[in-house]
Amino acid sequence: MAMLTFIASTAHTMGMLTEGGLLYYAVPIAYALAVILYVPLVACGMLRAHLFDIDLRLKRTLKRSTVAAALVAAYFLVSELAAT
Repeated sequence: MAMLTFIASTAHTMGMLTEGGLLYYAVPIAYALAVILYVPLVACGMLRAHLFDIDLRLKRTLKRSTVAAALVAAYFLVSELAAT
C-alpha cells in the first residue's frame, strides 16, 4: 500500500497525472480495455470449467443454505428457550 501511494504521489508531482500527462490518458484507456476483456475471459473460463449449468448449481446452493440457516435458527431458539 505504501509503495502504491509513493508511486501515485511521484507520478502526480512529475505532472504525469495532470491534463496532458502520460498517465492522464493511459489510465482510462487501460481501464476500458480491462472491462472489455473481462466478459470474454469469464465466458472462456465458464466454458473450460464446464459451468453450463451454473444456474442449477446456484439454485441448489441457495436451497441448501436456506435449510442450513433454518436449522441454525431452530437450534438457537431451542437453546435459548432451554437456558431460561
